[in-house]
Amino acid sequence: MFGPIYPILDRQTFERAHQDPHQLIRTWLALGLTAFQIRDKRATEVSYLEFALEVKKSFPEAHIIANDFAGLALDNRSVFSALHLGQEDWVGLDAYLREKVLRACHTGFALGLSTHSLSQFLSAADLKLAYTAVGPVQATSSKPTGTDPVISAGELEQILRAGASAKRQIVVIGGLNAGNLEKVLSPDRRSWFSERRPVPAVIQAALSRAELEAMLRILNV
Repeated sequence: MFGPIYPILDRQTFERAHQDPHQLIRTWLALGLTAFQIRDKRATEVSYLEFALEVKKSFPEAHIIANDFAGLALDNRSVFSALHLGQEDWVGLDAYLREKVLRACHTGFALGLSTHSLSQFLSAADLKLAYTAVGPVQATSSKPTGTDPVISAGELEQILRAGASAKRQIVVIGGLNAGNLEKVLSPDRRSWFSERRPVPAVIQAALSRAELEAMLRILNV
């Protein structure tokens, strides 16, 4: 499902930067980045779905990943290809909705879960996930309510080694850009993966075509 980079269309970020989301998506698609997440921490279910429907109508080839709003995503699978949940969101699901999410995972719907430590990453191994997100790996200000502590280089290395043999994608997130990507996902670390190499997720860097192109060159794609 993923391209070599996982853009996140964060509404507060692109609005602060006075960027047109449709132009951003056109750029991503032109670079082969057809899967992206829509994130809007201030949205209601109604406004979130309205925006996602508008995006899907304009870009039917896009694979939209919902952020939170589990029930909404499951009820609108013609719009959303996948669902991303944070640790608190996953824990907060009631038993019925959690079971509904897990059933959907067996019928082609993709689920991604955030993890912030080696213990959380290993605990997620028993879930039928399409990908496990790991972070933050660098300081980031994209979350208005703050963020979890940055994962140390040593712990990130343990996570990547554990994930090298996993049958799922690893997504690395948190302040990534062309200037620090090789430090986090060095050629040596990427070589541990025979397939499904870790994918960097980007928010601020996703606003710039030049930044994305530089990251793609680093990743040799």
